[in-house]
Amino acid sequence: MADKPLRVLIVEDSEDDALLLVRELKRGGYAPVFERVDTREAMSAALDEQTWDVVLSDYHMPHFSGLAALVLLKEKGLDLPFILVSGKIGEDLAVEAMKAGAHDFVMKDKLARLNPTIERELGDARVRQERKRAEEALAETAEKLENRVRELEAVNRFNLKLVNERAELIAKLERRVEQLSRLHRMAREIYVAPSPKELLNSIVSHLSQVAGSDFTSIVLVGEGGNLVTCAETGKVAQPFQERARPGGLTRTVIATGKPIYIPNYLSDPRSNPLLVVQGIKSWAGVPLIVEGKVKGVLIVRSLREDGFAEDMEVLEATADLVGLAISRFESV
Repeated sequence: MADKPLRVLIVEDSEDDALLLVRELKRGGYAPVFERVDTREAMSAALDEQTWDVVLSDYHMPHFSGLAALVLLKEKGLDLPFILVSGKIGEDLAVEAMKAGAHDFVMKDKLARLNPTIERELGDARVRQERKRAEEALAETAEKLENRVRELEAVNRFNLKLVNERAELIAKLERRVEQLSRLHRMAREIYVAPSPKELLNSIVSHLSQVAGSDFTSIVLVGEGGNLVTCAETGKVAQPFQERARPGGLTRTVIATGKPIYIPNYLSDPRSNPLLVVQGIKSWAGVPLIVEGKVKGVLIVRSLREDGFAEDMEVLEATADLVGLAISRFESV
């Protein structure tokens, strides 16, 4: 197995000690790219000039300290694993450093702990980054929904005489609030669900309420391009032929990486006769994209025409969350 690349900023006044750390990292299977600094100015410049995976810092140095290095890292707004490596730090100082935000400490005479500690902290950092991406995606969706709410409120102000339109606007606002609430719940469940099956089943259950879907399924691309239904719920079953046909809608979404929405399924030439018999009148499929690759499709069907006319943004936001969920369990 090839050595794992690792960009390491070493805050250490002793060049010999820094080289010992690098040697230990190589023993652990890493291919470290490193820079040694021992002053605030040098560390600040290094943080500005390059992206780092982890910071290893001594506690006591003639012109700098581990706690000062930690403060500088926070001032830069960087969320990097920060590990103290010291030969003199006592228990009281170690506790103080952990309270200040250090992720762990390793004694220089016990460097065998260094690589397992780094591996754990890198994993924790990935989880924090995934959570941040989910929160940013959720915030972006919330902003879109809020902008739409403001648009509807503006229309309402100009049409006070139209009671029926006012009632419709209120209903839409209430539905948006419910959708946003369920998106929040789905985002939280990504980080607490014990297994991918339970998480995906929970998401399709939420989606039947969020978008009024009469049937919801999550289909993933397996080995050899085979399609596997990982979660589904609803009143009607999905014929296997729809997923297996080379020119079918599900395969088309996977091939193009673009959503497909069919408001009138009965009149669309791409419709599947078996679904028409079952009463499906509108269909939507959104690709599940992880790191630029289509991993599957989120599919919803309705027994009503125009079943998802106002829900494509919500479906795409949900697909983003499913993509994050897939990424989380693939990285475990």
